[in-house]
Amino acid sequence: MLSTVSSVSLELNSSWYTTVTGNSGFNALSVIKSENTSEKDLYMLPAYIRTTSMVACIVVMVLGIIGNLMVPIVVFRGKDMRNSTNIFLVNLSVADLCVLLICTPTVLVEVNSGPEIWLLGEHMCK
Repeated sequence: MLSTVSSVSLELNSSWYTTVTGNSGFNALSVIKSENTSEKDLYMLPAYIRTTSMVACIVVMVLGIIGNLMVPIVVFRGKDMRNSTNIFLVNLSVADLCVLLICTPTVLVEVNSGPEIWLLGEHMCK
C-alpha cells in the first residue's frame, strides 16, 4: 500500500511548485503551499514553450475536428458503408470529438495560466 511519504519541495528556477505528503490511505494525499510565496512568485512557463504548446494544440484540435467530422459524413452518406464496423467507428469518432472539444481548450487555458489557478469555473473542474 501507500506508505508515509516525506515532504519534498520541487523547485525550478527558484520558483515553487507544490509539495505532496501522504500516509497509509488512498485519499490521504494533500497539496501544501509554501508559506512565503505570493501570486507574482508563481512559476510561469517560458513564452516559447507556451507558444509552441498552443500552436501544437490548435493544429491537433483543428485537424482532429475536421477528420472526426468526416467519418460520420462518409458513413451516413453511403448506403453500403452502414455496417456494424463503420457504426462503431462513428461512435469512436464522436467520442474523440467530445475529447477534442472539452479537453483541448482546458489544456490551452492551463498552459497560459499559472499553477494552482483554474479559470474555467467549478463545473469544468469536476
